[in-house]
Amino acid sequence: QNWQILNQYFKPYPVCRWAQPAVAACLSLRRQPDFHPAQVTHITVWTFHEGVRLFSDVPNNTEQAQYAISFPIAMAVLKGVISADDVYSGFNDLEVQDMIGKITLIEDKSYNEVFPAERWAHVRIQMADGTEILSEPHEAIGDPHKPMRKTQFHDKYMNLCEPVWGTQKSRQVLAYIEQLERGSLAGLLALIRS
Repeated sequence: QNWQILNQYFKPYPVCRWAQPAVAACLSLRRQPDFHPAQVTHITVWTFHEGVRLFSDVPNNTEQAQYAISFPIAMAVLKGVISADDVYSGFNDLEVQDMIGKITLIEDKSYNEVFPAERWAHVRIQMADGTEILSEPHEAIGDPHKPMRKTQFHDKYMNLCEPVWGTQKSRQVLAYIEQLERGSLAGLLALIRS
């Protein structure tokens, strides 16, 4: 069987698809053992034209936060994650606002040439001690040719559902979905409504 939903992209983070490669590049640097967000003095991001054109100032509302590039970069560098709650209020955090002011966006011709089929970015982060760390080029995961892992889907699902349903019901629904080919949609809807 060919499920058409698998031919769509899935976003690992609750922000514009065009910002995701830059977020991934920042997260790759943040995972380095001696990385300390408080030591970041500047972030330079190279990405494609449309990515550079996303909202880049401090967001005033959730719509601006979701369609921004600097906001999710700042969240990724500071927290190492971007949650659904962050796009509703994370932009009010003074540390986030300060980090947004440290970001420079640069259009990269080579990334323009492959857009829209591919979306790429790389970043350089400068630290207070003068060191600079440079990421590899990153493409957003979640496209059919670069899918998210099953564990990433599960984590995203639990992060979104657990605050609403609690751990037990979220796990029950997930387990039912995993076995849906042997179950029924009516059974799934009954579980969700319970």
